[in-house]
Amino acid sequence: KTMDDAMEVDPPAVPSPVEETPPDTEPVFLEAGDGEEVEVSDDQPIEDEEEEVEDDVGGAAAPEIEEEEEEGEMSSPAVEITCHRGPVYALSISNAAQPNTFNIASGGGDDVAFVTLLDLSTSPLKPTSQSLAGHSESVANAKFSKDLSLLATGDYAGTISLWNCPPASPAAPAVDPTFPPPPGTPFKLDRTLPPGPTDCEWLAWHPLGNVFAVGSTDGTVWMYLAKTGAVMQ
Repeated sequence: KTMDDAMEVDPPAVPSPVEETPPDTEPVFLEAGDGEEVEVSDDQPIEDEEEEVEDDVGGAAAPEIEEEEEEGEMSSPAVEITCHRGPVYALSISNAAQPNTFNIASGGGDDVAFVTLLDLSTSPLKPTSQSLAGHSESVANAKFSKDLSLLATGDYAGTISLWNCPPASPAAPAVDPTFPPPPGTPFKLDRTLPPGPTDCEWLAWHPLGNVFAVGSTDGTVWMYLAKTGAVMQ
C-alpha cells in the first residue's frame, strides 16, 4: 500500500432512523344497545364542571374557599356589671332580701371583692355594687354559705374574710314593715380569720352547716367553724 492509502479513514457508520409504529387509529363503531339512555328534565339545571383557577404567581390551582353558614347574631347582654378593674376570678349568686333581686359576689385580680345587687323588677336594670375591702392579693374565692347568711372571700395571700349577709326574704309576704331590709343593705364584715394557709386556692361550704374548708397550694386543707372562726382541723 502507498502512503496515501494508509491515510484514508473510513467514515463513521450512521445509525438508521427508528421507524415509529403508528398508533392504532382504527375507528370504533358502537352497535345499537351499547349506549345508556338518560332522561333530562327541562326544569333540572345542567351542572357545569368547575374550572380550576390558576394562581397568577405559581400557576398552581387556587384552593377552594368554603362559604361558612351565617350563624345567628349573639344577643346583647341584659346588663353589664363593670365594678372590677381587672379579671374576675370568682363569682357566686344568691337570693337577696327583696323579691326578684339577687346578690352577686365576685372577686378579681384587682385585689377587691364586690357584692352587686341586681333588681330584676326595674327597667332598665341598674346594678349597684359594694366593695368588700381588706384583701391584699387577687381574690380567687367568693362563696355564700348554704343558708345564705354568710359570704366568705379568700385571696392568694391567705386572707379569709367572713361577711354578714342581709336576711333573705321569707316565702310569705312580709307583714313587719321593717322586714325585709331596704335594697342595697350593705354587707358588714363579721371577722377576718387569723393567718393559716399560705394562700386560698379553693373554698367550699358544708351543705348542712356553717362550716367551710380551704385548700392551699402547699398541700394542706383547713376546716373552719364560721361562727367562731376557729380551726376545726
